[in-house]
Amino acid sequence: MSAQIRVMNAAGEYEPYEEEKVRSSLARAEADGVFQDRIVEHLRTKLYDGIPTKVVYKEILHLLKKLKSSLASRYHLKQAIMELGPTGFPFEKYFAGVLESYGYKTVTNDYIRGKCVTHEIDIVAWKEDCHVAAAPRNDIAALGMTSSKIMIECKFHHEPGVRSDIKDGLYTYARFLDIKENGFDEIWLVTNTKATSELVAYGNCAGLKVISWNYPEDFSLRLLVSQKKLHPITVLNSLSSVDKQILLANNIVFCYELLNPKVNCLPKDALIKAQNEARLVIGTN
Repeated sequence: MSAQIRVMNAAGEYEPYEEEKVRSSLARAEADGVFQDRIVEHLRTKLYDGIPTKVVYKEILHLLKKLKSSLASRYHLKQAIMELGPTGFPFEKYFAGVLESYGYKTVTNDYIRGKCVTHEIDIVAWKEDCHVAAAPRNDIAALGMTSSKIMIECKFHHEPGVRSDIKDGLYTYARFLDIKENGFDEIWLVTNTKATSELVAYGNCAGLKVISWNYPEDFSLRLLVSQKKLHPITVLNSLSSVDKQILLANNIVFCYELLNPKVNCLPKDALIKAQNEARLVIGTN
């Protein structure tokens, strides 16, 4: 039956329904074979030709919440990142934090004078093992380092069907050319959804590193987050929308940050419940 069923993705495109894709997504959420079998069997009773992927997602999430809440939280990762906020600012801080977990040093939302105009740069990053001279925050160009300094442009989308495209690449690379003389060696464009094939082709040609939800395979946003359990607090089902916004306003973005004993911005009962769920999600006892 699955070979005859099509699903409609978030971009409005039809593609064949593949059980293996469902199993792969569940495996990334650390669901074992038993859970995968139960989910796949459940979906077989719900499928119809042209079913939207968002309906499939909701069916899976609903059943996972009944079976094991921590699996549901991990499965919710992509949507949870979209919940970081409509402005995209928390996403910049979030991705900077992800990079820091991989040995990078970062500065967010810095103003740098280019050849023609001044630019606000979402993230400036460099590797931790660089020999960095002390410099004020607003003088990133004065940092003395032995390896690449990276300009990172973040493109945040809060709808799953929206993709970063060639216009984003052209805009980002033009800004890079204007500030390149300040010691920048690399330019990255990072998005929380997908990138069009045209943007990827342009990036490969121009030297613009494109990082999207599932690209490149060995350095995608999904992989970077999952490998080190860098789940945002928005994955937690025990938190209300208001509680999530309170935590984000207090610069608590990652689940592991919620486990800091100094966190006290939520009512005690709500905080304990969220901390217990966070431990299950990221595997901290």
